Amino acid sequence: ALQKVKLRFERSSPLVIRRDEARKLLTWIPPDHFMMRRLDDPQAVAAEAQADPGGFIHELLRSFDRSLTAAEIRECMVGIIEGGKWGAWWTRAKAHPQVLSSKRRRNAFEWSESTEVAEQSLLDEFRQASLEEKLGMARRFAKRGGAVKGGVIEGLRAELDRAPLTGSPEAVEIVHLLEELSGLPGPPPLDLDEILRGPDAAATIVGVRDRRYREKLYDRLERVRPFDWHLVARDVFFGEKDFRLLSRLYESLRVRAPENVAYRLVFDAISTPRRSPRAFVWATKAVLEREELAERANVSLLSKVVDALDSPKFKDLRPALREHFDEGGLAFVVFANSDREGVDHLLNLIDSAGSLEDHRKTDIRRAIFRKYPDIRKRTEEDVIFVTPAAAEAKRSEFERLVGVEIPQNAEAIRVAREFGDLRENFEYHAARQKHELLSSRAARLHDELEKIRLIDHETVDTSRVGIGTVVTLEAVGGGEARILTILGPWDSDPRAGIYSYQSEFAGRLMGRGVDEVVSVDGREVRIAAIRGWSPVGESGSPRRAVPSDLRLTDSPDMG
Repeated sequence: ALQKVKLRFERSSPLVIRRDEARKLLTWIPPDHFMMRRLDDPQAVAAEAQADPGGFIHELLRSFDRSLTAAEIRECMVGIIEGGKWGAWWTRAKAHPQVLSSKRRRNAFEWSESTEVAEQSLLDEFRQASLEEKLGMARRFAKRGGAVKGGVIEGLRAELDRAPLTGSPEAVEIVHLLEELSGLPGPPPLDLDEILRGPDAAATIVGVRDRRYREKLYDRLERVRPFDWHLVARDVFFGEKDFRLLSRLYESLRVRAPENVAYRLVFDAISTPRRSPRAFVWATKAVLEREELAERANVSLLSKVVDALDSPKFKDLRPALREHFDEGGLAFVVFANSDREGVDHLLNLIDSAGSLEDHRKTDIRRAIFRKYPDIRKRTEEDVIFVTPAAAEAKRSEFERLVGVEIPQNAEAIRVAREFGDLRENFEYHAARQKHELLSSRAARLHDELEKIRLIDHETVDTSRVGIGTVVTLEAVGGGEARILTILGPWDSDPRAGIYSYQSEFAGRLMGRGVDEVVSVDGREVRIAAIRGWSPVGESGSPRRAVPSDLRLTDSPDMG
């Protein structure tokens, strides 16, 4: 009769819409639809998903009768496949020979009618791809075996025949791929040992995209060039992008190369961060993990980390750099090893880090202020006077922001990022916007908490109107008296008769004594009495009605 429909969702509040809207927005799904089965018997659905990921994708795609993106599939699987197991499950699911990438929709998947049709579609896509695309597709498609593997091997051999015999990085990668696929019945047409002996060995190794193949080349390099391999390895180090392989190269140089080669390598990486951003980031981590590099963990290196955060060259590496300001990171190590003067320098450095999130600044600042509470004395203009209860409430809000809400938001950003294309990822952008709001609020609270001074009711001077006083005002010419309290901005509640000492209204009273007459909104009032504020209940003076002849407007300057 009300023409309304109430919609109930798994993870949000109910939504009430008009019936005509419901007809447009809602889609009927039959009882055997995946989403109905998921709702009625989630345990059975989860068991089926684990037993046969590929077949399960078939049912999912059949139910929706269209292609689905990886993000949409993952959304359907919430509660079925746990977050930490999603990656492994999805890898198994999309490896099914009949699961194909959609040609009509970006980052989407569809189900092929048969294995033969799927294989032919993959091979057609492979033959039309560029060399770079073929190398990536070969690593993915060859695992399917059968006709796909045979077609991939045939295509790679053709590409190798066209490659220069001097050995391009692509040709070197093709040789490794064919060896892995058992597609080289005889000796490879390229002599990898000869390539590693050549003058362009470092550039060739760095150009190989697959990390596994680069690692094999590093092993081969030491065997092929026993006397000068460390010279090539040094050049490769500044082009290597994988942090694990950077550690591998450093350790090899430290153990088997001439003395000081490895140490000099780290020195160069730290001295010129923009030469190789990844080598620099690796070095900032290595100084914390390796005893022989511990002396490099100093404020000078931290200063370079702060500079790198503002450099476009480190855009993709900022998350790793920001970790240095977490507990146990470089900033905390520098703090622990610094004297008072060094800590003051560190604090200035933290304040200048424009690209560092406020909650990370807060963590190291709190550690500094706990050890050196007087490191920065505030002027009276910087101080915010507050009651103990108001200060505790703000501290609790700040702790909740940095300890609960901001970490939860960071996890939401991480999860949303995995959904796919960030340009059309609403969840990601919403989480990022919330991050900005939370960080801004936490920064403001942090700065304000650094300025607070508690109002001590036992030391309040009641000879004059001031912070922590309760004032009785009487209208000149007669009328009911009004009682108000002067406290800090965090305690302000004009409707309850509590005013901030920073407000224009309170400013007219501050410093005045008993019997003085003050003009308020064009009306004259007399200060009849002044007494000290009591923290009992900490609600200021009793709530009293303001008589019409003495009513004060709720203007902004009274806050």
